[in-house]
Amino acid sequence: MGRLPSNLVLAALVTFAPARHALATPDGPAPPDGYLDRSGMSELVAWQFVNGLFAGSTLAIAVTAGELDEHCFPTEDDDCRSAEARAAGITLLGAASGIAVPLLVTRGQPVRTADALLINRATLIGAMHGYIVPFAAGLEPFVPGVDVYTVNVDEVRTLAALTFAGDLMGVGVGTYLATHSNPAPGTVSFLGTIHSATFLAGMSIGNSFPEHVDQDDQRLIAGLSLGAADLGLGIGLLFADRIDIGRNRVFWLDTGGVVGWLAGAGLGAALAGDEERVVSISGTVGMAAGFVLAYRYTSGDEGWRRRRPAKVAGVELDAPAIRIAPTRYGADVATQYSMDFLRGRF
Repeated sequence: MGRLPSNLVLAALVTFAPARHALATPDGPAPPDGYLDRSGMSELVAWQFVNGLFAGSTLAIAVTAGELDEHCFPTEDDDCRSAEARAAGITLLGAASGIAVPLLVTRGQPVRTADALLINRATLIGAMHGYIVPFAAGLEPFVPGVDVYTVNVDEVRTLAALTFAGDLMGVGVGTYLATHSNPAPGTVSFLGTIHSATFLAGMSIGNSFPEHVDQDDQRLIAGLSLGAADLGLGIGLLFADRIDIGRNRVFWLDTGGVVGWLAGAGLGAALAGDEERVVSISGTVGMAAGFVLAYRYTSGDEGWRRRRPAKVAGVELDAPAIRIAPTRYGADVATQYSMDFLRGRF
């Protein structure tokens, strides 16, 4: 193509390139060099403080339950206060660790919101497995055939120790996943909602069927509910790459589920009185309806999300446009103008 005196070149260009996935639209300006995203730090510390209290309590039970039972029940002796002080000290150490450990371990490291959510949710799921799995497998914290409040101290200590171990495993697994993956905060929240909602629904319905729920019933109900929750979480993880949802929308889903459960349980109680089976089932149905309605009526809130556009099928054509580009002619550099009448991808 010759060089015109005006350096103006008009050409009909046909440009096709393989079209795979469109580039994601940036959410904002790039962060400055050296910036550490620690937006999830406060959430991580707050929830790990609560978890530290819980973990410290379970460890205290595992260590001091025998002493407490010996010296404080049914009557207190001189060693009771010493046993209570040790139990309180272990609990407080757990709470302090929940604050100090995240601050020390993550010093100088990024802590994104998704990281905090992932660690906190994994911690909860780990503690649930630490308690429910051995309980469902046969541990009997309550003395069989006796009043439900009569405990088997050795079994209680074992169950508390396993719960503490599950809690720590959850923290470890969550930390590993947070450092080796990059999920969106909304995806983590949504998967957590799937697990917790499925578990609560299973427990609610399961407890409504037996006339009198004894320890064996609770063992079966809890095991099946946790299995259903894990199955729901597994299915969610299988399709995690298709989940594109924000935390704000997950909040409304959770709110819809809670409101739906209250409305369903209230309607069941209004129709059936104190019939627990009707109240539990209607509450669970109401929770499911609340999720569905909230999901439907918030579908337009996040129309801007296009993280993974669908692959273009066939040929995609662009509108005509003017192209301006520098062009080298030997030792000279000139500006070239062209008109793209036909441009696209396939």
